[in-house]
Amino acid sequence: MVSGNKNGPETTKGQEIIPGDKISTHMETRFTLPHLHLQVSPSSADFFSTLLQSGIEMVKCSGETIGTLLARLPGFTPQYITERVQTIFINGIANDDLKTSLCEASTLAISTAMPGLAGAIFRRNSLHATLRTIPEQAQNQSPKTQNRMITVKIYGAITKEKGSEILAQGAVLPSRNLSAFLSYRPSLIPRILYCTLNEKEIARDKIWERIRHSNRIRLSVTT
Repeated sequence: MVSGNKNGPETTKGQEIIPGDKISTHMETRFTLPHLHLQVSPSSADFFSTLLQSGIEMVKCSGETIGTLLARLPGFTPQYITERVQTIFINGIANDDLKTSLCEASTLAISTAMPGLAGAIFRRNSLHATLRTIPEQAQNQSPKTQNRMITVKIYGAITKEKGSEILAQGAVLPSRNLSAFLSYRPSLIPRILYCTLNEKEIARDKIWERIRHSNRIRLSVTT
């Protein structure tokens, strides 16, 4: 059952709410998802940045490319993208061109240059790129319909260099990712100094209990 009015958001019973007549193209989408804010000690910020390895969700603009999407992440200047984003995978396949369209992509993974032979092979514009292989499954895939959302996974030194900025601004991610992250790192829970859900304080040991009914959340982490 759908209800709404001309000036306000439309709501769908039993589903998450999307306000207005379009989805924001900003990294912090305007989905009315539960907003979980964690305040952590300054020395703990880098530990939480590794959460980005499991992926955040972003809305793709019309005609989105790798370069334009990355440019919407905080701190990702053209110089930073060119110099530091040295390894790129789209749906598991290595890519060299920042102008590549993301219209059919569901996952984008980025990293600094990886070490060893694998790093040399998969590095952007590598002389060893001819040694790459394309998974048979990917070769046989038919074109997919366009998806407005994309999962962006961030690895390597980029998580340490830009992770705190991304999480301070806020990012959308599956709630189960945060639950798994904290369950495998229980030592991080005492590092959470203050915790709110939709601007109401909650106990830090009750985070999963409070968000488990939502498929996704908007998470922000500040110091």
